[in-house]
Amino acid sequence: MPGWRYEVTATDIDHFRVFGYVHVRHALSDDFFTALAKEIRTTLAQAFVLDQSNEEALGRAGFYLPMMGERTPVSRELCVDPGLLDVAERLLGAFPLLKPAKGILYEDASGWHADTFDRHLSAVKVAVYLDPLNETNGALRVIPGSHMEPFSSELTTWRQRTRGPALPLDEAAEARDWPAICLATEPGDALLFDPHLWHASVLGRRRYQWTVSYAAASEVEEKTRSNRGYIMSFLSDGHEYDRDTFPYIDAPWLEKHTSRMHRELRNAGVMP
Repeated sequence: MPGWRYEVTATDIDHFRVFGYVHVRHALSDDFFTALAKEIRTTLAQAFVLDQSNEEALGRAGFYLPMMGERTPVSRELCVDPGLLDVAERLLGAFPLLKPAKGILYEDASGWHADTFDRHLSAVKVAVYLDPLNETNGALRVIPGSHMEPFSSELTTWRQRTRGPALPLDEAAEARDWPAICLATEPGDALLFDPHLWHASVLGRRRYQWTVSYAAASEVEEKTRSNRGYIMSFLSDGHEYDRDTFPYIDAPWLEKHTSRMHRELRNAGVMP
């Protein structure tokens, strides 16, 4: 079953470099997206009791599950799809090291933040939402160019000066006061963005997402250390799930299907 069907262009690469993101419409074939969406919904329902309800916006509520094992064959096929790996490699300008795929059910808004402030890290994050999203129900908002310094540091200072870390979030203010673009998506679209990019999701609650990230392979010690920390950070974030049933990395499968990825991750210290 064909999965990823988009070839990155020179314009995409330039857009990613300057603005920090690319919105790919119809990135997945219809049949593959349907299979992926079913797998995410089914697997999350098997792994968790999905009965939480969160009226206040606290920034973390949701269910997070690695989708790299035998129970999630569609997800793990997509994360090593040659077409997607080619896109990641061209955006990064280096071999892409896999940060394993996850299925997520968000039940909360998320205020303005960047996923990392580590300047030794070069990476791209891929996000696919299962339902149509727009500015009224939690679509991702981004601030173009905020992945670069000194803009990122200035946003950190402004965040602290204006509202700080106060919770619950004032979602109306988050939507009104930040000069952002709302990336409305349809099923099958993919958002590719630099994890240094400031982003938020407000005015919405329940939304399913499939995500995978890739870090730029490097032999420079500081970059290798940053890659290892980024790739393994999920395991130290406090997510509770059955780690035996849902492995974060299935090393034998990875070695069989893409031996170079297995070798590069091992060289980066991610696997023994």
